[in-house]
Amino acid sequence: MEQLMPRAADIQYISTVRAFKQLIESYQLERKHQNFDKWPVVLNNYQLADDGCDPFHLGRTINQLDPLFREIIIKSFFYKKQDVAVMYDLPYEIAQFKRLKKKAVIEATILLEIIVLKTG
Repeated sequence: MEQLMPRAADIQYISTVRAFKQLIESYQLERKHQNFDKWPVVLNNYQLADDGCDPFHLGRTINQLDPLFREIIIKSFFYKKQDVAVMYDLPYEIAQFKRLKKKAVIEATILLEIIVLKTG
């Protein structure tokens, strides 16, 4: 079922990024608690391998994203690379990269149902 994308003006992007980072930290803790590695294996196409531990369905959700978005999410949030370092791996300038990263985060958080919308 196709989900409707909220308008950019309705999204609290910084709060959404914080919620996404918090989910990733919880994901890591849950995997550690279940005696798995911090992250599943990342395949050469930036798909996350299914190792039987996918708390919050984060791996499945990431795998649904466009390959470029997966690469940005994995490098930026899993490996915690700086934006400039990730940008150099991709054929985009900083402004283009920032827009792509924002789209990737918004798409992932919508699928995970953790997007933060403005109120009022």
